Amino acid sequence: ARLAQHFAVVPARLRLVLLVAYLRAALRHAATAHTKVLVFVSTGLQVEFLAALLRAEADAGDAPGGNAPGEGAVQTAPAIPRSAIFALHGSMGQSERTSVWRGFCKADAGVLLATDVAARGLNLDGVTQILQYDLPCDAEEYVHRVGRTARIGRAGSALLFLLPSEVGFLELLKGRGLELQEVRFESIQATLAAVGRVGKSAEARQRIFKAEVALQKRLEERAARDRALHDLAARAFQAFISAYAAHPKATKAILRLKDIHLGHLAKSFALREQPRALAFAAHKRRAAHKTKGRTKGVVAGRRIRIDGPGPASRPRPTIRKSSPAARMKRVAVGPRKPIGGDGL
Repeated sequence: ARLAQHFAVVPARLRLVLLVAYLRAALRHAATAHTKVLVFVSTGLQVEFLAALLRAEADAGDAPGGNAPGEGAVQTAPAIPRSAIFALHGSMGQSERTSVWRGFCKADAGVLLATDVAARGLNLDGVTQILQYDLPCDAEEYVHRVGRTARIGRAGSALLFLLPSEVGFLELLKGRGLELQEVRFESIQATLAAVGRVGKSAEARQRIFKAEVALQKRLEERAARDRALHDLAARAFQAFISAYAAHPKATKAILRLKDIHLGHLAKSFALREQPRALAFAAHKRRAAHKTKGRTKGVVAGRRIRIDGPGPASRPRPTIRKSSPAARMKRVAVGPRKPIGGDGL
């Protein structure tokens, strides 16, 4: 088998943009090259989020002017077709997983976003490229992942994305006799603006920068407009954090969450908010859910509990309701005088 193994050190804030750039470049001539890319991520929620985001990009690209560049913008590669995007993870039902597997195997080209459920026991026919977007849990799992390509004497390639703080993982791979060649992330950046190679001129670098900023902005705007997609992105972000903190002892000394800039990492989930703001928003949603249905109305300036414990014989308090307009009228007119009072 002929397997080319590479790694790229990618800053956290550029991970999502470079993922999209890599997939677009790989599938640009997919119909003739029969390209199939298998992308590994840590959690099922990340699979769902990335699939939803790429499909939203595909739908917008099909709409008139959906992803058209504005005035002065740089023309980039077209979005990946919706029919070429597949998603697979362990939380899916067996019938759904089988359907996805068959669809990907029958397709001439496509991208399969998956967790490690796809690293073992599945015969994924025709996979030409492996992209490990998130690190495997250890060197053994790395071997299982890259083993999905270059099968039966065919050629294949594998690329590992590393954060700057994760470079130490390469030493673990060396311990297993695995030597990876470096690919500069700038070469992936260059595909955004179709400059063909790493931009050395000031003009080429400017084109790449504009394309990178425009794509990140569009992805963030898409997530901000779609509440369901935004919530999925926030949940995927939190799932990634939990999975990263749960790495086994062999890799925990190298992969430390405190070494990652979480604000930059949030951008790789198309999120504009800082992680602290996300946590606060989640706390508010949980608090609102807990109190929903427990309290209603105000009596004597205090909130009352209407479904809490208490003696069955205790009478329910009467809830005084009034509209804002009625309250303003009472303030303006003053309290009503009793009939037969002074002056009558």
